[in-house]
Amino acid sequence: MKLDFILVVGGWDSSNTAHLLEIPQKAGVRSFHINKADCIGADNTITHRTMSGDIVTEKFIEDIENKDRDIIMGVTSGASTPDAAVQDSLSSIFLLKKMSTAGGGGDAAASSSGVKLWSVDYDAAARLAYEAAGSEGEFDAFKSKYLEETSEMVGKKGLI
Repeated sequence: MKLDFILVVGGWDSSNTAHLLEIPQKAGVRSFHINKADCIGADNTITHRTMSGDIVTEKFIEDIENKDRDIIMGVTSGASTPDAAVQDSLSSIFLLKKMSTAGGGGDAAASSSGVKLWSVDYDAAARLAYEAAGSEGEFDAFKSKYLEETSEMVGKKGLI
């Protein structure tokens, strides 16, 4: 099972959130950094920040109309991103999939969501690993190494 994309939600000026975008980008996974749910358009476009800092709009979900195909996505957010921003963004994606697969006259509310979600809180995972390792050394250095190793492991398992 491969991810279709990873959604990173958080402030466009956040260096933490920008770093979260680097992980899937370096692994070759399609990923988007948005700052609010309004970045996801009803016309299946997404306005997002690239690693270079540019704000671009492009087609979002490939093959969204296919009722037999689930969308498999990962989601993470910056440390100070409100939960509501993440929830609103996910709601926009679920609604987009439902409306796209409803077809002519179909009942979108009755269809299954067609979205599989992986939630990743890199900061919390790194903090738990740091504490389990005895909390020795500087946390930021530990976190960087942990995220790099985790990215490699996930890539080797074919998840991204």
